[in-house]
Amino acid sequence: MFNITKKQGLLALAAAGFALAAALPAHAGKTLDAVKARGQVVCGVNTGLAGFSAADSSGNWSGLDVDMCKAVAAAVLSDASKVKYVPLNAQQRFTALQSGESTCCHATPHSP
Repeated sequence: MFNITKKQGLLALAAAGFALAAALPAHAGKTLDAVKARGQVVCGVNTGLAGFSAADSSGNWSGLDVDMCKAVAAAVLSDASKVKYVPLNAQQRFTALQSGESTCCHATPHSP
């Protein structure tokens, strides 16, 4: 009746597997759950790297890395202003992530 080759059968099986995986609910994990429970993204940023992350005299942060933090907050919490900025140097970044002190870090790899 149908003349299906082995390759066509494997492709159909793979397509069905992808469709099933796409239909399952996503689980983002404990970090995302903690962000939602806290109500803010704690974002590790570099200190004073103009164009990437710098605070003005009023403590308002700006720059590309800061914009990335705002984008995460907007995507997760539907509010780009729900960000707490934590100044970190290169040596502190991964420790802050591992300990939960920081939710995410947006900083240039060559920064101090």
